[in-house]
Amino acid sequence: MSADRTSDDADDADVPWTARDAVSTGAAADSADWDERLKGLPRLLRFAMLVCGNARHIEQRLIAEINELCPNLPLNAAWAAAPDVRTGLALAAELDRRAVTQNEPNLRSLSDSVRLLCLPLPREATYFEEHRRVGKALVQAFNVTSRHAGEQLRCNLERFTFGWAALPACTDLLPKNLSAAVNATVLGGTMAEYRIAAVEAAARRRAEEEKRRKEEEDEKAAEASQQVSSPAVERIPDHHLVVARLSSDEMKNPKLKDILGPLKSAINAALPLVEVPPLHKARNTLISNSPTHWTSSTLRWPISSAVPLSGCGPYSSSAILAAASPDLPAALEKSLA
Repeated sequence: MSADRTSDDADDADVPWTARDAVSTGAAADSADWDERLKGLPRLLRFAMLVCGNARHIEQRLIAEINELCPNLPLNAAWAAAPDVRTGLALAAELDRRAVTQNEPNLRSLSDSVRLLCLPLPREATYFEEHRRVGKALVQAFNVTSRHAGEQLRCNLERFTFGWAALPACTDLLPKNLSAAVNATVLGGTMAEYRIAAVEAAARRRAEEEKRRKEEEDEKAAEASQQVSSPAVERIPDHHLVVARLSSDEMKNPKLKDILGPLKSAINAALPLVEVPPLHKARNTLISNSPTHWTSSTLRWPISSAVPLSGCGPYSSSAILAAASPDLPAALEKSLA
């Protein structure tokens, strides 16, 4: 145990203080803000998403991972001390060499991640091969990951991947003082701007059309319901009169069942009106056709009750009641006998 501790202390002593500090900082950053959505992503895409999310201590996180797989690597310590493009590309080349000599393909993802973080915006042919190497790795990793990634994560991966691929053609549009990874995030966000706006506008139009169609359907349904609940207003023929109107709901009211039962034939129906002669002619006809014991005073009441209704013209109230109740004339005759 003592020998092991001594060996570990010796190894730590061989690592510069800046490298040890970078390793602990990177490990702490990963521990503090681990994003569950990045779980299962290839290492290259995971670091790309850290750049998109403006995460802190990104280089230190990668240095900590390299230190776990390749402990005490001098070039890793050099990049920790001077994180520039020269030391970064030297570290990436060493990781590629070890991936082959040690038969460790996993080290390839480390080397590509180092290139991703250290490369500047491409200018002329400088670092062109390194840019293309990272671009190809991003595209292949995205094609595999996009099949199972969530929607928002897939959009962010697509933005970064194809933003990086377009960097060589858009260098004049981007700030020179930012790294290639940061510029890839910015460029990727603008590449599909008009297509996204068109899709959003089409979605708004569809939503508005759906809302308008639903409102029209609701209006039609309300009109149909109103027509069903209220009796249809039909043209009343001449010499007819509707004396009572009730809706279907009112007709079904159980409280009115006994009252409306005998009168159903006279509700919502145009009843015929019987035209009667002028009162003086009716009086003379009744007197001439009445029994000899009936006098004019006997007939005065039934004749005076035949007063025209307002709006009924030459039709009497007795005629309207006779149309509504066929038994009324017989009852009247019986009362006069």
